[in-house]
Amino acid sequence: MIVVEFKAKIFAERYVKVPKFGRRHVVECTGHGNSYLNSDLLPNILNHGQRALLDVDNPPDNVSINKSGFLAVIKITLKNKWCGE
Repeated sequence: MIVVEFKAKIFAERYVKVPKFGRRHVVECTGHGNSYLNSDLLPNILNHGQRALLDVDNPPDNVSINKSGFLAVIKITLKNKWCGE
């Protein structure tokens, strides 16, 4: 499992723009995901099938959003075949 976290400003009162992920966005890496943490494959794994916009009022199951501050803190949990889950 890989957990990615980033901060973004909410625009149009509903959406955040999802950045291109890199190693700096990874906050937790467990299981087989550890073997990919220092790999050149990690950016491709993180950005595979990524959306450009995220609806903060209706997030997917693997996304948690904290809207309490000026910037929203978004955590995305990735469970996939690369992590052995």
